Amino acid sequence: MTINRHNDIEFANKIISKIDIYQTTNELPESNNWEILKLFGFKDNKDFLSPEYTKIDANTYELVFVEGFDGPYLMWNSEERKWKIGNPTIVHHKGITKVK
Repeated sequence: MTINRHNDIEFANKIISKIDIYQTTNELPESNNWEILKLFGFKDNKDFLSPEYTKIDANTYELVFVEGFDGPYLMWNSEERKWKIGNPTIVHHKGITKVK
């Protein structure tokens, strides 16, 4: 995985570093706060940012490289702090549901 997706991982690791620094003095930005997310280096593709950023809770977020309609996808979770191939967490208003 890391050899095939080296450029994506390297690009996103720079974003992760910026989010980590930001989080030391601020709350995690909301998933729809494109103004802040673009400052971290996310690519603006007009209709979506790449990689996709999802705030899971006050301390946890995910980055997902969505390609196509069906997963699994290349993703990183700030709680696990590792790259993997999987399905993103779906956040509901009343809680969190993991998709497997």
